[in-house]
Amino acid sequence: MHTITIKVSDNAYNRFISHMKDYDKNDIQIIENQEEYLETKKQLHLDRQRILEGKATFHTMEEFEAELEKVIQKYEN
Repeated sequence: MHTITIKVSDNAYNRFISHMKDYDKNDIQIIENQEEYLETKKQLHLDRQRILEGKATFHTMEEFEAELEKVIQKYEN
């Protein structure tokens, strides 16, 4: 897959996005916030490395739900 950056005027933006949305989501991904995209990509790469190196911690769904419930209870009052 290739990545390109295109500057679009305010006048043409809505029409341009409308045309791009006609493509299948597997063919074209619209990235409207480049900085956020790059930061997320970097974080995912780091997470993948931790998994491959055996340094990642995994939790069951039950463990996650228990922790979530603790956080909810903490902020409910």
